[in-house]
Amino acid sequence: MILHILKRNIYISALPNVKVKYTSLSGTHGIPFTLYVEVHATPPAHHIYWTKENENGEIITINARATGYSGGNTSVPSLTISYARFSDKGWYTCFARNSLGLGFSHTITMEVEGDVPIVSIDTLTYTVSFGSAVSLDCTVTALPNYTRIYWQKLKNDIITTITEETAGVTGSTRERPFLTIVSVTISDAGSYTCFAENSVGVGSSRSTVLTVTGEAVTEAVSNRINLCQCWFPFQGRPLVKIGSAMYSTIYGTPVTLHCDVIGDPLSTIIYWQKKRNGALWSIITSGAIGTQGINETQPSLTLMFPVKSDAGEYVCVAINPIGTSSSQPTLLTVIGGEICMQDLLHLLNVIEQYTSVLQPPMLMYSVNVLLILMNDKNIR
Repeated sequence: MILHILKRNIYISALPNVKVKYTSLSGTHGIPFTLYVEVHATPPAHHIYWTKENENGEIITINARATGYSGGNTSVPSLTISYARFSDKGWYTCFARNSLGLGFSHTITMEVEGDVPIVSIDTLTYTVSFGSAVSLDCTVTALPNYTRIYWQKLKNDIITTITEETAGVTGSTRERPFLTIVSVTISDAGSYTCFAENSVGVGSSRSTVLTVTGEAVTEAVSNRINLCQCWFPFQGRPLVKIGSAMYSTIYGTPVTLHCDVIGDPLSTIIYWQKKRNGALWSIITSGAIGTQGINETQPSLTLMFPVKSDAGEYVCVAINPIGTSSSQPTLLTVIGGEICMQDLLHLLNVIEQYTSVLQPPMLMYSVNVLLILMNDKNIR
């Protein structure tokens, strides 16, 4: 220490005095964290840096240019860790140098807390009637807080991931981690697991099993095609169920509107109704231009080249010897895709030029696409 007396001003020169606010701190994984210090020095400190000693006894120097940190310099002596990780655990010391020498702080012990989310469910089995709604419970505890929720369904060794964007469900969000299936179908039967993700990793629940029963079915169907393997307790009109309450596709991209038809006796006639503003607009049967399906083995409707005029409300209808049944409506939205008359004329020229070399299936597909486009009200 050096005492200076200049006229009436008295000041003391000394090594920098580095004071810490706390000597033991705990941060949360993934969250920014600051180690606070104050540096007092006369003459002023011209260099400040930190050191960290890890659990293996290794010491590293943290300067103002170190990645993942801010501060730790003469302007801001305190050191901020931008994204706390478990590897940031250790013992930290702040150093300050002035023209007289080097001063340093007490050591700060830092811990980092956190783990993957703990995900739990209370109900291990659900039995739900065909067409009813069901909510699969899920509770999540997490530090740091979880940022994403999703579910997975296991059926016939096939895993399907379900998120809040999945059609026909609600929930599966941070605010509502439970999964609600709005209208249960046979294809919803299976084993479900809830997942939660935070900055540490992904946690999962035990599995819960969903069994679907109905007025015409008492056990789950293994797939949509082999329906005759089901046991039907009595004869009656078909049971017709859509796969989703709404579908969305991009102009020109094939889309399938799923339909399950179950009944005894089996259905002999399948067709679809298209509605606009609740009124019947058209009837679509097997073999309609630009479509696939719509038959006894595959009642679903596939639009091979959907255009703007295909948007609307669709209903699947099935008839067996006992009666007729209809599904709930499903809404189709077609996004984008204006096409100009010049494009149509170009397509027509291409078909004419290559008629002799195109194979019949490809030629028929090209003609079908042209016919669909020529009938589209969205041509400019």
